[in-house]
Amino acid sequence: MGTANERYLRVTYEALPGQRDELLCLTLRIRHFLFEQSASTIFLDKQSFRDQWMAIRSAAKKLLIHFLPVLTLAMPDPATAQPLKSCFVLWEPYTFRDSTGRLQGLSFSIYKEALNRAQLDMTFEEMPWARCKELVERGNYEAAVDGDAGIANIIQNALMPVPWVQSLWTNGTVPKNTFDNINALAGKSVGYVQGYGYPQEFLDHPEINSFAVANDTEGLRMLAANRFDFFFGDLVNNRQLQQKNKFDVQPVHPPIMITFLDLTFHKSQREAQAKYSKALASMLEDGTIDTIYRTYLGLSYQDLLLRRAEILAGKETPLN
Repeated sequence: MGTANERYLRVTYEALPGQRDELLCLTLRIRHFLFEQSASTIFLDKQSFRDQWMAIRSAAKKLLIHFLPVLTLAMPDPATAQPLKSCFVLWEPYTFRDSTGRLQGLSFSIYKEALNRAQLDMTFEEMPWARCKELVERGNYEAAVDGDAGIANIIQNALMPVPWVQSLWTNGTVPKNTFDNINALAGKSVGYVQGYGYPQEFLDHPEINSFAVANDTEGLRMLAANRFDFFFGDLVNNRQLQQKNKFDVQPVHPPIMITFLDLTFHKSQREAQAKYSKALASMLEDGTIDTIYRTYLGLSYQDLLLRRAEILAGKETPLN
């Protein structure tokens, strides 16, 4: 591998083709000077020593302005490293801003604590979900808040801490136990949010008239105005939007399915994701995630897993 100085000279030599001859000449002069001093039993007289050393020093000084940028690039200072960038959509009670503009919610409470434990610095930028997915897939942003496998080029985490209770909403009489599978929506018009990770069988179904909208609020508003028969959204988020906006819509029980979301990292961020994943696991182990769940949803993470198992088993247990 060579000494640190030799590695530095090699990096500089490769990075500065315009100064290679000067660098090589300077290196040879230094080696010759040092060899001459160590091999001879009679040292140079004081004036000769000074003359040779000043000549080498002068040559080195001319190249110094080229060496320093390379040294900076080769040995970055961790203290000046830029924070990781992530993007999100407002999705109460998972992600929202309080009266002071601070980011709050179940998702942010979990992710911020995990990032803090992992000693990772991250910024959060609000934008439409389709745009967020695109930026993360391309690697322009390092992570997506509440992402899933529907985003390409991300690292799938084993622990997905944030629930997405996928439910149908209607503006008419609520049917009972009639939507036990996607085929029951054949011939119906159904709204959904563009870019969200819905079941592929719903998106590809040839007999479902599906309509993409920008966000859940727009979807529920259009449903209340009889623009379509059903809206496909999250039960918890949509219930808050329904109450806040006084939309005349109701959920259909039981939910279609409960899936889970996470702070999904781009595949280029394996080291950061591993630190985050380890911190997240520690939060589940010490009960922090359960505490955050009870704050926002009134039940623990383990309770929700049991509800999900019941739904998958065909038992109706509404999450009101």
